[in-house]
Amino acid sequence: MSTNIDNIKWLIDEEAAAVVRRIFQSVLAGETIASIAKELCAEKIPIPSEHWKRTGEPVRAAKYTDSYAWSAITIGYILKRPEYTGRKVLGKTVCENYKTKSSRKTAPEEQYIFEGAIPAIVDVETWQTVQKIRETVRRAPKRQNAPNRLTGLLYCADCGSKLTHRYNLVQGKWIEDAFICSGYRHLIHDCTMHHIPTAKIEAAILAVIQRVSWYVRHNEKEFTERVREASDQNQEKTVKECKQKINKAQKRHKELDGLVKKLYEGNATGKIPDKHFTRLLVEYDEEQTGLETSIAEWQRQIESWNADKLKTDQFIQLVKRYTDFSELTTPMLNEFIEKVIVHEGEGRGNDRRQRIDIYLNFIGAFEVPAHIVTPAEVEEQHRQQEEQAAKEARSKELAKARYEKRKAEKREFTARKKAGLLTPEEQEAEEKRLAHNREWQKEWREKRKATEPPKPPKKKSIKELMEIEKTGAELTPEETERLAEHRRKKAAQHKAWRERQKAGQPKTRTLKELAAAQKEGEALTPEESERLEAHKSRKKIAREKLVRQAETDPAAAAELAKKRAYASEATKKSRQKMYEEAATGNPEAVERYENYLAARREAYHRKKQEAERTA
Repeated sequence: MSTNIDNIKWLIDEEAAAVVRRIFQSVLAGETIASIAKELCAEKIPIPSEHWKRTGEPVRAAKYTDSYAWSAITIGYILKRPEYTGRKVLGKTVCENYKTKSSRKTAPEEQYIFEGAIPAIVDVETWQTVQKIRETVRRAPKRQNAPNRLTGLLYCADCGSKLTHRYNLVQGKWIEDAFICSGYRHLIHDCTMHHIPTAKIEAAILAVIQRVSWYVRHNEKEFTERVREASDQNQEKTVKECKQKINKAQKRHKELDGLVKKLYEGNATGKIPDKHFTRLLVEYDEEQTGLETSIAEWQRQIESWNADKLKTDQFIQLVKRYTDFSELTTPMLNEFIEKVIVHEGEGRGNDRRQRIDIYLNFIGAFEVPAHIVTPAEVEEQHRQQEEQAAKEARSKELAKARYEKRKAEKREFTARKKAGLLTPEEQEAEEKRLAHNREWQKEWREKRKATEPPKPPKKKSIKELMEIEKTGAELTPEETERLAEHRRKKAAQHKAWRERQKAGQPKTRTLKELAAAQKEGEALTPEESERLEAHKSRKKIAREKLVRQAETDPAAAAELAKKRAYASEATKKSRQKMYEEAATGNPEAVERYENYLAARREAYHRKKQEAERTA
């Protein structure tokens, strides 16, 4: 309102301003126009006409029946007035005919706007947010007083349409509460569903607000630099596109000037009739006018980018105005979020993944560095882990209970089956189940066998390799190496065993050593004497048996002859060796050779005497 002293100075009516601010805040809080009107009426707040009447100001609508009957039209008119932001607007209407006094509302470009000419009641950002909220038609679900607060903020990433709220409320419980693309199953442009639950999108928005707000509070300088850097990149890209469009439009404008000149020349010479001349001239003029308008608009965009339009300071002030980010409120949603782009989900069930792009007011789609983890995120991770642990424990308990129940039922069924107490229906069902299980197991084995890779040929065992080697067949290098490695391993094992035996037991003399010791007259132990006698007895018995077999078996006779020849040859070699050693003059060798000759003479005379006695 203006003062009575001069009309230049403006003062704020605090009583009315409080009501105006309350109306704007109620809209930000998600309330409908009708609910706001009911609240004002219930609290006996006078309508604007009654308020002006009480303060003595001129009243336009002097006739009204109820001083507190707020209407939706009145509140809507208050919400769309730009004067509350400190902007004075002149020339809202224009008189078209001074005789009839008829007037019309002017377009925004025809009005005269003076920024900051009057005191502001609400800030520009709040007013713009309210206008954006009121642009979207919001319908409350059945049996609900208010529409969903996300309505008008979600957009489809493929077709650009807004997402609509899909709900199903049964007995006060939400059976389905989600958003889908409004172009889904549309007659003109059919789009995919882009289904996303309301709870999940709200949780994602709250997480982004918490993360960015924490980053702004603790890294304000770095945040400002990152936003300005992103702004410079966008500015460079936009300016380049605008300049290309301007150059193209100016080139076409110049071509149209040449065409118009030629058109006049053709009409002057009579080559182009007046009818075609007029039509072509109007078309060229309209095209030139459109190009001039577009060039001016692109030039304005280039100039506007010279200033920082992201308004980082305003976003910082917005973050500092809030102290509690634990819950997503409707005012917080409307003040922080500009729009949310929802992409189509991929996968199904627990593997489903869906991308969403969240654009914040003043700064757009800002991303906090990935290495930063906020306390809220750490707390949320702990909460999710606890919920998951509780869920898994509950699932295990339920699974265990189900298992025990099935086990008891199966035990009771088996007992009745063994007792022959099954009904015919149960018996038939059991036979079908067993047949189905057998068939399924057979198919499963065949499928597994078909999917398994062919098994490599089985390697030959060491025993088989030894048999092949005995036959003289050729082995592969790998088989030869395996056989050699086996023999080395066995030899090492035998050597280790022999060393263990030697370490734990006294050395046992061989039969050859025992025979030599007996010849030399050395005393033998009872065990050694028994071993030597047993060996001689075995050899004697074996020779007698071979002699008896040789009388009837040619193979035994051949073996006996072979043994005798070997013994004779061995005797000759031993005698020759003994003679050679004695010939060297070695006293021990000479003595051994003489003893041998004496033994032979004694044996000769003994045989001769036995022969004479026999004769």
